[in-house]
Amino acid sequence: SAHVAGFCLTEGIVDGLEDIAAFDYCDDAGKHVAAINLHPERQNKISHILERGRDIPHTGYGLGGKALIERVRQALPTFSDDRRLTAQGARACLESLFRNQKLYARTRASHAAALFNEPLKMVAMSEDVGRHNALDKAIGKALLSRDLAEVHIGILSSRISYELAQKAARARIPILIGMSRPTTLAVQLGSAMNMTLACDNKHGGLSVYCGHDRIVGIDTHEQNQREDKTR
Repeated sequence: SAHVAGFCLTEGIVDGLEDIAAFDYCDDAGKHVAAINLHPERQNKISHILERGRDIPHTGYGLGGKALIERVRQALPTFSDDRRLTAQGARACLESLFRNQKLYARTRASHAAALFNEPLKMVAMSEDVGRHNALDKAIGKALLSRDLAEVHIGILSSRISYELAQKAARARIPILIGMSRPTTLAVQLGSAMNMTLACDNKHGGLSVYCGHDRIVGIDTHEQNQREDKTR
C-alpha cells in the first residue's frame, strides 16, 4: 500500500489521504496487483490525468527543458519554506541512510530513500532495486502514517534526476540530498521551485546546487572549488 499511495501522490493522482476511498489487493496465481479506489470528487478532478496517464510529462516525452519546468511551475506552487539545515545535520542524515540500508548490505544492488523531519528524526525509509520506487515507497509510508507534512529532508542513495526532484516537489519536500551531482534539468527544476538540491561531495562535505540559503555552515568559496573539480 505504501508504494501505491506514494506513486499516486508523486504522480498527481491524489493530493492526500482524503482523496483515497480504499485500497484493493490481489495476489492470486502469483500475480500481485494493487488497486486504489478514489472518491468520486477526486476522480472527476483528475479525469485529464487518467485519460493521458500523467499530469506532467517526464523527460522521455520529448519536451525541452524549459517547457518541462514551465509545466511543473503551473501545476505546483513554489516552496516558501524557510527552515534551515546545518551541514552537520545533512551529513548525519546521509550517515543514517547508510546505516539502515539492510537490503543493500545483503545484495549490493538496491537503492534507498529516507525522509526526515526538522528535528532530524527519520520518518520513513524504503529500499528497492529502482530509485524511483524507493522514493515512492518512502513517501507512501509517510503519507499513510500521516507524517508527510512534517518531512523536511529527503535523502537518496542515487543521483537526483529531474523525475526524483519532481516527485519530491509533489510531496512538498523542500530539501533533497543525493549521493552524486544532480542532473542539469533537476537543478533547473529545483531553482524554479525554490527547492534545495545537494549531494555528498566525497570530501566529507556537501555541495549545494540550488536553494543555498536553507543549508548553513558551508563555505561557499570552498564548495565552488570542489564542484569545479568534479565537472
